Amino acid sequence: PLGKINAITQDPHGYMWFAGNGESCVYRYDGNRITTFRHDEANSNSMGIDNPQTVYADTQGIIWIGGNGLDAYNPASGIFKHYRHDENDSGSLDGIVNTILKDHQDRLWVGTGRGLNLLDEKTGKFLHYRNVPGDPKSLSSNVVMAIYEDRSGVLWIGTGLPFFPPDQPNDEGGLNRLNPDGTFTRYVRDPNNSNSLVNNKV
Repeated sequence: PLGKINAITQDPHGYMWFAGNGESCVYRYDGNRITTFRHDEANSNSMGIDNPQTVYADTQGIIWIGGNGLDAYNPASGIFKHYRHDENDSGSLDGIVNTILKDHQDRLWVGTGRGLNLLDEKTGKFLHYRNVPGDPKSLSSNVVMAIYEDRSGVLWIGTGLPFFPPDQPNDEGGLNRLNPDGTFTRYVRDPNNSNSLVNNKV
């Protein structure tokens, strides 16, 4: 048995990839056998994440692995590229990775517990989108759990820590639409509006 699986993706070659959070590894299934990728302290080219939360295959076949960092694995070369949080670098990855998406413009978006991160693959730097108290055009919550691109190319960001019941004080979250100018339109629960979100944990 593979244990606890947090995420599944399929690459352009048809291989299935599984984020095995329970066994602290990523599995690749080619239809006949399973190959396991793990963090190895003695090997800098091993997977750099010891607690994978998500896995995402882009159209070029690069496998993105998120958890306590972000890895880009190139199956053709067998090389892992690591992106880590650095307290001294404001352009570094920020937070534990929950979700990953590459949009139709080939931009890589990474959702963490500290906001939405946009990777510039040429520089390796991240642009951060965060909740700004008092600014209704900022992200409604820094806990980003889902990223989705619709058929019009609009990005939707689902936020809110799912582990708090809605009847408890921590009811932050909501659905956010990313506007072309970098601001967000929020959709949140309004108890006085039966047409609003039923729950802010998106």
